[in-house]
Amino acid sequence: MYKGKFITIEGCEGTGKSTQIKLLENSLKKEINVKSTREPGGSIGAEKIRKLIFNSENQDWSPITEALLHISARSDHLENIIKPNLKKGTWVICDRFRDSTTAYQSYGNNLKLDVLEIIQDSIFNKFNADLTIILDMNVNKFLKRVKKRKSGIKKYEKMSVDFHNKVRKGFLKIAQKNKKRCVVINAEMNKIEIKEKIINIINKKFKTNF
Repeated sequence: MYKGKFITIEGCEGTGKSTQIKLLENSLKKEINVKSTREPGGSIGAEKIRKLIFNSENQDWSPITEALLHISARSDHLENIIKPNLKKGTWVICDRFRDSTTAYQSYGNNLKLDVLEIIQDSIFNKFNADLTIILDMNVNKFLKRVKKRKSGIKKYEKMSVDFHNKVRKGFLKIAQKNKKRCVVINAEMNKIEIKEKIINIINKKFKTNF
């Protein structure tokens, strides 16, 4: 049993996850200890794997190889950052977690869902978030956002519209299957409206008053 709460923010590229995590962290840290982090990455070992996934000259991984890279990074991140913080009572907010691997590798890259779930459940002992916020937006709209980024277009952002549609549908199916944990929010709203909605969801879920 962990003293802290684990909240994950999920969704396709360009849906505003990073923005919402910053806003949420700023709101919560007034009352409690908060640690924001990301996947793949978040720990020293996981960040090295992140570079392998995104910066390697050979990015043409098979779906299972790519999934295992993400899972390896998650294992290091979980043991060195997420769990230690939760144990001491810190709330952890993570940009992506298990659901992204499922959405991108199973729904997007056609890796068998049951195989991926068996692997993740076995390695992580069915550990998952206390609350998952899924930011949802029309594919064409979030791809327009991505093209405007100053940081340039990354690996998954280069994928086809069909791929992103499958990933989006994957996230929505995950939410449908996990109604107690997942809440879908329309990411086309104003960023402050989205933040306030997330705060309300957190207060209702955990009986808090942020």
